[in-house]
Amino acid sequence: MIANVIHTLRSKYLPYCWIFIFPGAALLSLELTFEKTYLTWVYGTQMIGFTFSALFPPIVIICILSVQLCYIWLGLHSLTAIVIRSFPAKPDLIRIMLTVGILILERVPVKVWQAVLTLLVGHPGHDSSMDIRY
Repeated sequence: MIANVIHTLRSKYLPYCWIFIFPGAALLSLELTFEKTYLTWVYGTQMIGFTFSALFPPIVIICILSVQLCYIWLGLHSLTAIVIRSFPAKPDLIRIMLTVGILILERVPVKVWQAVLTLLVGHPGHDSSMDIRY
């Protein structure tokens, strides 16, 4: 009985939930990553997320909610895998990898992005002596 409910949750409801919550989390994560990498590299220290949140407050709120729901979605997916004791199918694995990738991308600090860009591309296009050090 419980295994059937969990299998239904895993096969029918979780994929459809992912379709609705992943785009918002991906949008927020990619926007913040763009600001952490390119804009910070070109123009110097930024208030990460300020422009996005000032121009589109409702979208930012939906995106932040989507990120939190992605964590819940991953937890439910992990729980169903543990209870059923089966490895996720290929489409589920792709969804899991995309979600984990987006969530990790969001958590990388600005200093790491700056160091990686400096190593790969070279020194920034701004006067780095004006950066705020903390």
